[in-house]
Amino acid sequence: MSPPDEKLYLPHLLEKVRLLYGNATYRTNQGSTAPLLNQKQLAQALEIDAGDLSRALTGNIKAVSTPVDHVSEGLRVDVDGNLPPFLPGRVLPHFLRLFGLEKVPDRLAPDDPWRKVAALPFEEFLAEVKRRGGLEFLRSPWDRFVAARFRPLDPPEGKDKAGEKKTVEGLTIESRVAADWRRARRDDRLLAPGQPNPAAEESNLPVHYVGDRARITLAVGQTVRERPLHVFIFQDVVIDGRRRFIPLLPAPSAGFVMPKPLLPNPDLHDDFLLLPCGGTPDNPQLFEVPSAWGLRRRLTAVVAQKAMGADVYDARRDQWEIAPERLDRLAERLESRAYGAWALFVQDYLALARPMA
Repeated sequence: MSPPDEKLYLPHLLEKVRLLYGNATYRTNQGSTAPLLNQKQLAQALEIDAGDLSRALTGNIKAVSTPVDHVSEGLRVDVDGNLPPFLPGRVLPHFLRLFGLEKVPDRLAPDDPWRKVAALPFEEFLAEVKRRGGLEFLRSPWDRFVAARFRPLDPPEGKDKAGEKKTVEGLTIESRVAADWRRARRDDRLLAPGQPNPAAEESNLPVHYVGDRARITLAVGQTVRERPLHVFIFQDVVIDGRRRFIPLLPAPSAGFVMPKPLLPNPDLHDDFLLLPCGGTPDNPQLFEVPSAWGLRRRLTAVVAQKAMGADVYDARRDQWEIAPERLDRLAERLESRAYGAWALFVQDYLALARPMA
């Protein structure tokens, strides 16, 4: 186990701490549950002296007796003897549990995966904690709807009676540098549902590179048997620190020749949608993986028997953004079967800068 008084530098620690205030709850000395509102209550929740916590969050180590050789690797003490904000190693399990991660053990070994989660940058930290079942206090009605109903599809890839390769059900993204799309076609779909991408490393999320061009494939298959099906696809991204929902289908007028948001084909085997459509094999029409859309992104597709109307999204009124409260309304209407039979497809991924050659 790591030294109990080890100092753990956690990137964006102050932002992570502020997220708890007014959202998380803690157990008081009287044994009741109360909202966590300030640093004094945080110290109580972490079972640490309030003064020690204040010094840790300010990086002031002058009054801390912990030996310097217990400071986490990568920390740099400035000329005034201060560190970046840190937490004592022994309180890290308590800290993580405040985010709703109840499975965190009481003590963490140096190579424990929970330590790696805590050390992620802010946006990746939120995505990973939510993936592990935490952050319930941050979930909107739409988020709770998705979390309760979405299960990643991992169907085996088989062959039909003619020996041809079947289309794998799910929502997939294929991305390559722009020049690669103008070469001979390659049938190497990048991301089958449930298949990890080694490039994602420890995040367990598929990786696409900023500036690459991408196409999106939605293969409904037999997930919903009824036809025709109406399609609604959007991206869940972070732009300038604010979460935004960007529609891809239906979409406002742009330079793309968008496919109609409808799947009319009664042949379930071939029933899939490529987004965008148009272009030629040598000059295909593709989306760019933009840099301003944040690191962690979510692609969501809803298919239903009936079209999702203007009460959810209207291109002329809403332009390039879906209001969050309209997605909450969509969740409510899907639950009530207002759109008939429906299915939900989700693909989480990371958008990274391409490594230098």
